[in-house]
Amino acid sequence: MTEFLKAALRLRVEAPDKQTSDLFLKAPRNASYLSWRVQNQIISLMGDAIQKQILSDISQCKYFSTLADETTDVSQTEQLSLSVRFIKDTKVHEEFLCFVPVSSTTGKDLASTILTQLSQLGLNVEYMRGQGYDGASNMSGKYRGVQARVKELYPLAMYTHCCNHVLNLVISQGRIK
Repeated sequence: MTEFLKAALRLRVEAPDKQTSDLFLKAPRNASYLSWRVQNQIISLMGDAIQKQILSDISQCKYFSTLADETTDVSQTEQLSLSVRFIKDTKVHEEFLCFVPVSSTTGKDLASTILTQLSQLGLNVEYMRGQGYDGASNMSGKYRGVQARVKELYPLAMYTHCCNHVLNLVISQGRIK
């Protein structure tokens, strides 16, 4: 990880952003930026910059689809992973956006969380044209699942069962030999 951060810092110094490069070039010679606090700050700043670029790309392309799945992390926090798919320069891009902590995993609450998070990130949900989730009833249920609730508000956001989950189901049932 340390080598990665050193390479990332070198990249920032060489970047056209004069303010950032001056910060590193004028720093004391004994500044290594390797404490865990500084590393976490650098990772957070890089994540923010990447997310900002992804959101800019989506805004330029206008239309997008969402992909989401909920899980419990190692600290026993229920969270939703939110990703997007969009077409840029005739190529399909699938990008992770963020993790969102959730306190309820009902279809109603997850749909609300997804739509709220997309709006907070600055995406116009009117341009959402697709949704992809696993087959759990709270996600795919045709009456009270996330997909049904989102489709009720945004009828052009078509639901498709997530292809990765379909592959997992096929493999787990032993249909691929």
